[in-house]
Amino acid sequence: MSNRGEVRALCRRRLGDSQEPHHWTDLQINQWINDAIADYSRHFPRELTEPMKLIAGTYEYNLATVLTNPQAILKIEYPLNKQPPEYLEYRQERDGRGFYGERVYDVQGMPPGTLILGPGDWATDAQVHITHHADHYYPEDDTELMTVPNGHLELIVLFVRMVALMDIAMQESQDTRTNSLVVGTLSLNANRAEREYRGKLEKYLAAASVGSQVMQWAGVKRIY
Repeated sequence: MSNRGEVRALCRRRLGDSQEPHHWTDLQINQWINDAIADYSRHFPRELTEPMKLIAGTYEYNLATVLTNPQAILKIEYPLNKQPPEYLEYRQERDGRGFYGERVYDVQGMPPGTLILGPGDWATDAQVHITHHADHYYPEDDTELMTVPNGHLELIVLFVRMVALMDIAMQESQDTRTNSLVVGTLSLNANRAEREYRGKLEKYLAAASVGSQVMQWAGVKRIY
């Protein structure tokens, strides 16, 4: 894994903006790195499992107190420490087949905000394990490691390059002193950068799909 400072330096090298005075500020590139992480997370979310304590007699739980940037709930393990593991079945709370007293769960909100559990047979301090898809980590300073694997950093760099060239094209298009030929060239460069990013993303998605199938055949679960 690489930290934000290393990734920003890599972005500057690809933009030809390594020497001071810089064209773009650290703050700008840091924000674009975060935007790139957000886009990356849509396609390659992390799969995480977090424990959550239960309270006797309480069926409804606020996921914001347990999970960070959850995208979707994948499974709920309860009770714990069973071999093989036991998981609750997803069922809407208002399902006509019944909910409370059953081995089921429901999730409300988008992104998921509330978890409702059906069994109700736990004592206080019992736990469930929540497996979910989540965004990748957004680093808050230059020394913090990113959770995007180094093998996929090219997507982060290409995204930043794309939005940087879009930024230049937009600025110049608003400057009345810039002739239309220059604006057209800058727009063409920005469009090429977007196609390069989208093409690389499609390539990585295809590779991930093939890898996931191979791992499923081998009985291995893929985790990002």
